[in-house]
Amino acid sequence: MKYSFVVIAYNEETAIESCIGSIVDQKGIGSSYEIIVVDDGSRDKTAEIVTKCSKKNSKVKLISYNVNCGRGYARNEGILESTGEFIAMVDADISLPTHWLEYCLKNITGYDAVGGVATPDGDVSYVHSLFKLSPKLTPHTTTVSGGNGLYRRDVFKETNFDQKLREGEDVDFNHQLEAKGLNSKTIPNLLVHHQETKSFVKSIKWLFESGIGATRQLIRYRRIRTPDIAYFGFVLVVLSSLIIAMLLKQWFMLSLIFVYPLITSLLHIRSRFYYSTSRKSGYLGAVVTNYFLIISYYLGRSVGWKTLV
Repeated sequence: MKYSFVVIAYNEETAIESCIGSIVDQKGIGSSYEIIVVDDGSRDKTAEIVTKCSKKNSKVKLISYNVNCGRGYARNEGILESTGEFIAMVDADISLPTHWLEYCLKNITGYDAVGGVATPDGDVSYVHSLFKLSPKLTPHTTTVSGGNGLYRRDVFKETNFDQKLREGEDVDFNHQLEAKGLNSKTIPNLLVHHQETKSFVKSIKWLFESGIGATRQLIRYRRIRTPDIAYFGFVLVVLSSLIIAMLLKQWFMLSLIFVYPLITSLLHIRSRFYYSTSRKSGYLGAVVTNYFLIISYYLGRSVGWKTLV
């Protein structure tokens, strides 16, 4: 039995070696495995580090191209190069616990794909890296996220990741699995470590792009999720505040446009991290920082409607 680990990476020089090491250290992996790292046009030393790893371990292979093509394209490139009976998808900023493969194999009976839960959750990973709050276990909105998932090879005979999607490709893929009648499962007690490497500016950009993708998924699949409800609440507040301000000259109502994201930021942080009186200032800092990320996400959601045009 052979296992193919497909690791997609873009500017992950600080995390890629740890990710590869966590795969090599898997219990029961034996010698019948391969690690295919797809360097998606990185501008840092990601490819150089992977090359050094491949010289130490021939199981490590590098696919590298000069331009960033996006997550969907990168995953498909790795799958095309893979030869394993089972294909594992792992993001470069993920470190797997040593029992990850063992647990996935035990749970995949009767399923086509299984995966664990990354902590901290991706949408607050920057906040966690900055303030070191204690994260709560938060199930993914996607059954098997692209960050860590084990798939039977036959799955990719039925469908594949949309290579046009630069983000949200794993959400889209889960919808495809369901449409094909394929079964997937989240293993709730299987936790993987998410190591954030993005800067604040890059996190702002990522949340904006995620917002665009979330609106695209809503248009395509017409399924309401909690983030959709929060966004529609924001739109309602913006419209009602503008109407009341203009018709009744109650200009103070415009402040609600800025208050709503602050409230949703607070609720979001409370849902993702444990509160501690000893870390009160850090908690407040997390809420304020997340406020700007939330706004970026809402703006992305609004821009996402252009996909209808």
